[in-house]
Amino acid sequence: MLFLEPNLEFLLNAKRILRCFELASGLRINFHKLCRVRIGKRMGGIEEWSRRILCKNALLPINYLGLPLGGRPSALAFWKPLLVRIENRLAPWKRKFLNKGGSLVLIKSVLSSIPTYYMSVFKIPVGIANKIEKFQRSFFWGDGLEKRKMRLVGWDQMCQNKKNGGLDIGKVLDKNNSLLAKWIWLFKKEKSSLWKKVLCVIYKCSTNDLTWDWKDNSPASNFVEAVQSLLEEGSKSAVILKDGLKVVVGSGDRARVWTDAWCDSTPLRYSFPRIYVLSNNKEGAVRDFGKWIGNSWVWDVRFRRRLFDWELDQ
Repeated sequence: MLFLEPNLEFLLNAKRILRCFELASGLRINFHKLCRVRIGKRMGGIEEWSRRILCKNALLPINYLGLPLGGRPSALAFWKPLLVRIENRLAPWKRKFLNKGGSLVLIKSVLSSIPTYYMSVFKIPVGIANKIEKFQRSFFWGDGLEKRKMRLVGWDQMCQNKKNGGLDIGKVLDKNNSLLAKWIWLFKKEKSSLWKKVLCVIYKCSTNDLTWDWKDNSPASNFVEAVQSLLEEGSKSAVILKDGLKVVVGSGDRARVWTDAWCDSTPLRYSFPRIYVLSNNKEGAVRDFGKWIGNSWVWDVRFRRRLFDWELDQ
């Protein structure tokens, strides 16, 4: 995928570069499969440019690497291709040739393969998750086109793990949240990966930043909004992430003294709000607040004024 300004000379140069790649590598590029997609306002003459470089015209949304680009994840049409694939895989006629164990294996394989790619990037609406689980329930219990069979066990109980008496199927929304939460863990863990550098440039943050709160920097994409939704105050996912993610200080160049939970489960800015307000360096890393003298670490925390005795007692 190439991003170019709406300029004919740029398009021709891009085609020349691809042509040079053909000659250098011996590989052949099918220019008839190229597709030009307009982003933003309409401009005259662009259709003529497409004819000159022998490519097709298209409008957003489009599919790229199996994912839709430019669509609205909250719309039903966005998820319709996924629902069709799942419904076809869990067609009622297949149930006639499987016992309960075989049906369970197929349900798990469909849930773990088909929607995973979508759910690792987009926040799935509750209505779409309910439709997927409806396909699973109907297939497991052997519902026909017109007849609905009796459920012997509640679906919520069946989704529990085997230790709790379930079949370890898992809820669609829980899996979606788990896949999105992995990006938060990767953002905190990785430092020099390309995807993190791109996000840091777009949202004006440092690659040493361990947080994922950029709402005030730039309008968020669907992907960033989906990940940020897991961090909403009071949500179940935020509590799990808070308890499960721990910051390791290491060399002290990434863990921030006041805003990261590096010495407790709660950042120091919330444990000592009065001291935090008086600090001269509210965004500094651990290594900025002291130095090694021999084998001992000596703190050097500076404030706007001398602290009162009652403040020191905190």
